[in-house]
Amino acid sequence: MGGCWLVETQGSTHVWDLDAMTYTRMPRPLSRSGSFDYDNQPMPITRVERWPHVGSTSLVFFDDPNEPDRAEHWRRSSHIVSITEIACPTDS
Repeated sequence: MGGCWLVETQGSTHVWDLDAMTYTRMPRPLSRSGSFDYDNQPMPITRVERWPHVGSTSLVFFDDPNEPDRAEHWRRSSHIVSITEIACPTDS
């Protein structure tokens, strides 16, 4: 499956661009987990342990852009409330 997907959770919005294989986390002001390094930046997905599913959570991994051979980050979403297909940023 490809395309771009807007995943809404209890505390943040996530964009999964499966054409470019990137993931972007955008926390909302009342996010219980707060902000993380590399929020609001598309990060190349290295692996997905749990794909987004309404009523569940997701778990995605990406390499640290400054030390890709040494450090890996992961993001586990909170409870997913909706998933909507959107136009990809690279679409015209």
